[in-house]
Amino acid sequence: MYDAHELRDFQRVYIQEPQSTMEVEEEDPVSAELEAVNYLMWRRLQLSKAKLKGVTEMAALMAGFSVVATVELDISKTKNDYLLVAFTVTTAFLVSTTMFSILIATCLLPHIEAVTKLNSVNIARDSPHDDLIWYIDLAWFLANTVSICLFILDVVLLSWIKFETVPAICITSIMVPVLLLLCVFSLVFYRQTVHHQIDLADRRYDELRQMGKKLRIGISVLQELVKYIRQRDIPRCRQVCQKWNQVLIPRMRSEIQVKCLDQASFGKLTRLAKFLSVMESSHEIPFGNYLLLNLNMSDPLVEKFFTLCGLHIHTLRVQFMPNDIDICSLRELLLLRAPAVVNLSVEGQGIPESVSNHPSLFPQWSGYYLHCQGGVPTLPFLESIQFKTEEGQKCHPGFLLDLFRGAVNLRNLTFLKYSDPTYSIIILSALHHSGNYLQLKRIHMERLCESAFRILIAMSHDGMQLKEFSFQSLAEDVKSSSLEQLISCHKDTLESLYLNEVMGTKNLQIRLPSMKRLRKLTRSAICSSQIPFGPICYAKHLPNLEELSVFAFADELDWNEYFSETVNWIPCISLRKLELPINLKDLNRLRRLCKMFPSVTKVIVSSPADEIIPLMWELWPELEELHLSLTDGNSNIDSLFTGIPNQECGIINAGKTYGEVDIERIRIGPSIAYLRGLKKLNLEISPKDIFSSFCLQSTSCLPTDITGYFGLAYLSNLEELVITSSEISKECAVFLLSKFQKFANIRICDSDGRPIIKSNRIFC
Repeated sequence: MYDAHELRDFQRVYIQEPQSTMEVEEEDPVSAELEAVNYLMWRRLQLSKAKLKGVTEMAALMAGFSVVATVELDISKTKNDYLLVAFTVTTAFLVSTTMFSILIATCLLPHIEAVTKLNSVNIARDSPHDDLIWYIDLAWFLANTVSICLFILDVVLLSWIKFETVPAICITSIMVPVLLLLCVFSLVFYRQTVHHQIDLADRRYDELRQMGKKLRIGISVLQELVKYIRQRDIPRCRQVCQKWNQVLIPRMRSEIQVKCLDQASFGKLTRLAKFLSVMESSHEIPFGNYLLLNLNMSDPLVEKFFTLCGLHIHTLRVQFMPNDIDICSLRELLLLRAPAVVNLSVEGQGIPESVSNHPSLFPQWSGYYLHCQGGVPTLPFLESIQFKTEEGQKCHPGFLLDLFRGAVNLRNLTFLKYSDPTYSIIILSALHHSGNYLQLKRIHMERLCESAFRILIAMSHDGMQLKEFSFQSLAEDVKSSSLEQLISCHKDTLESLYLNEVMGTKNLQIRLPSMKRLRKLTRSAICSSQIPFGPICYAKHLPNLEELSVFAFADELDWNEYFSETVNWIPCISLRKLELPINLKDLNRLRRLCKMFPSVTKVIVSSPADEIIPLMWELWPELEELHLSLTDGNSNIDSLFTGIPNQECGIINAGKTYGEVDIERIRIGPSIAYLRGLKKLNLEISPKDIFSSFCLQSTSCLPTDITGYFGLAYLSNLEELVITSSEISKECAVFLLSKFQKFANIRICDSDGRPIIKSNRIFC
């Protein structure tokens, strides 16, 4: 048992940190803008101080000269009286303007110098220079413009009084052009100064506008911030302010599902009536994702529920029991009470297959629907339709046709949980006859037959361009040419392709065309034969492939067809995510995969052999995400994760001498510590045969404190750690928590699946 001081000593001495690098702190843009504002204020303060000091020096010089000239002037009685009057008036004006300038400077300079001597930018606002800027500019203008002009005029008059006519004319002819030049210079100088101030003000206005955008936490920044908030904390975070509430409401409407049950209960704690009373007093409806289960449409509470929340329903998931609702009721539910629904999921045993309570299947459309097109009511916001039916259940073809006609902006179509291939014909025929398939981008079907492929090919020739296509299985009558033709029709638009199994013993083989936009390829073959498409060069045929999943047993794969070394001699550097085949045992095959896909950063591995695990640490040291599923068939996990021999692991665990271990001396193999850049680690451990036992037959497959102290503790960049079963102690878990980033999401469970520590720290 370690106390806090021993853990800190262990962390300092025995856990080796990566070599420290010089970290350059990133400048906060808001702080930089605030410093810029203080700098401008300090600059104006220093400029005002310099102006006032220049005023005092210039005014003192002018006033002193005028006084000395007046006192020392020897005037003869023969001089013209008008010249004497002009000289005395000019001198008086000169002395007055200079004295007034000196007065302003004398009054303001002490206040400004008192602030500047403190040498602090932050207290520049305490100076009166901004409030009295008009007086400073006036003193500057009198001392440097008016006084100079009066001084020149005074010199001209003095020359006519003191000297003869010829010298006076010479002095006048020199000083008058100088006076004119000074006036022109003053005008030009002040004009350019004003233009500079205007340009500076414009620049500062733009900078302040940008600063205002940064000071106001923008919606985009706030949207990134709220992504890290847990769902259970969203209601409390909504109370921060109106802006937080505005950003969080869309997330509430999309992520939090509200359950409406038949017993007038709403969730686990509140009743439907209580919920409706709260919604009535609410300013706006914060929920948009609802699950309707066995509701009686004639119930007044249900009617009230749709009246309050119907227009805000974004995602609607309806589960029906037998004879729960008929087609017309479901249609009116969608058109009248949930006209803004975007995602629709209908599932259960009571999918409307026939009409029970209406005389006609589709009565005349009325004019009170919110959205109509060509006289037909529509659901213009409906983009995704998903049907999950039980075995033997079907939807009425008329209802499907009507639903597809109303979904004028349909993007996604999913039909699951049916095994009858003729059902796909009914669905696709209704979609084809509706005409609303040109904007369809994603199709996910359970089982397809040859006739269904013909309908898909016909819609493709009419202009349908799919981005995602997947199926769970193919019927025995499907031809290779049909599947190949459908893929070829969408080779320029497909971004995700999921090829699953072929039912029966028939073995299809297709030629995969070059698809430059394909990002994700999944090939699955667990219960039946796979769909081979011959050796393929991933770098040439799929140059932008980012995810490759091979969901099949490694021993049953034709590796030369999937990963042919002769064809794939060019590495596929675009691949980032790779799901390895199940039960991978061959080390050479893993090395071949690493050579083919050297840029992989996310790996998913299920039930690998023990020798495969340490080889991954060595082959892919740049991994950022690792999802590893182990069974009780794996053993010596501590040794595989740390590189420490198994015997040494037993000795260390027995003596609990973690702080006395020289890890570099006893480590003999690769360790998970090699993955310095790993950000997410998900370790799942389950029984090898889950059908016969739900308990682990051996505990040697569970990581212990050795894995924690000498493996996981080195992953300083880890942001998410999930271990579903382990023998890690709480002390080790707390130690790991201190090693990872503050916002890391950590969940470590014991051998029974109970959490040892669960932390999702967002704000610390």
